[in-house]
Amino acid sequence: MMGALSVPNRLVAIIAVFFVWCSLESAHAKSELAPLAAASALCDVGEVRRLIQSGADINKVGTGQSTALKVAANLNCVPVVSLLIESGADVDLSHKASLFGSYARKSANYDRGSALYFATAGGHTDIVEVLLKAGANPDQESRLIYDRNPFHRFGGYTMLAVAAYNGHSGALKMLLSYGADVNKPGRGSLTPLMASVVHDQSKNKKWVCFLLVLEAGGDLNFATPRGERFHPEDQNMTALMLAAHWLRYEESAVLTALGADVEVTTELGETAAMAANASVARKPDKKFEYELVQAALGDEKWAWEAAVFYLSEHIKKTHDTDEIQLMNAIASRLGPYEVAD
Repeated sequence: MMGALSVPNRLVAIIAVFFVWCSLESAHAKSELAPLAAASALCDVGEVRRLIQSGADINKVGTGQSTALKVAANLNCVPVVSLLIESGADVDLSHKASLFGSYARKSANYDRGSALYFATAGGHTDIVEVLLKAGANPDQESRLIYDRNPFHRFGGYTMLAVAAYNGHSGALKMLLSYGADVNKPGRGSLTPLMASVVHDQSKNKKWVCFLLVLEAGGDLNFATPRGERFHPEDQNMTALMLAAHWLRYEESAVLTALGADVEVTTELGETAAMAANASVARKPDKKFEYELVQAALGDEKWAWEAAVFYLSEHIKKTHDTDEIQLMNAIASRLGPYEVAD
């Protein structure tokens, strides 16, 4: 029968058969994993233990490429995560995004990485600690698919970058305590410092992460590599450029005051100041933030004074002794302003 079909019709038939096969495979995986994943999602330790004792495969990958450990980590269930690990769950198990899963069903969450990714992205510090104690790699990267988010378009990124981007200082500190490399870029070449200044969501939480990364030795002038892998506007981009692009005036002042290079340019010749110009053109309501960014980029002394002021204001607003100590440590790195010879 296939021989009687024209070439286009044969192709359609083959694609149809492939989709049916994918659906059957997904249904099969779901039928095997669903009970254990459902019990893990409910944080039902007794049922999880019963299923494991009855022979359930705890590392089985189900629909959406989820595992019981990923589900439990994502939902912050410490007892179930601990039980699964004790029973042999693979703490570093990670999968690439499924074209016919996440794109078609828009269920990308379980395609992005390991249990550590979900714990870190969710800010579940206790889960992060349990996973790291069990041997999870603190420098692993998420297997993130492309989407329109300005951060995601760079590709995969490290767990420290995940924590910094989402403003989860507890998870970030835990990862650092287990030896995570503060300057390791992900496959998309964004470092944790860059991640801490991208986007304007969770601004106050990300401010603390930004300072934590700086105090841990974040490289001020790391730049994304040149080459065909990146769009020209993203080549040779630094944390200061990203801060200026997102009109993050406090971070721009601190980076400049600490010695970040304000003159470096992307492959297209764009400086940090030019990135700020482009942003305010799209967001005219951000003119105030834009002016503060440009002032910091254009005057080293002004940047130093602004950085000291921003740090002192944040110290006044917080009652967290660790945060106060952190901000004082950054302020001490600024030291007194000295005119360069």
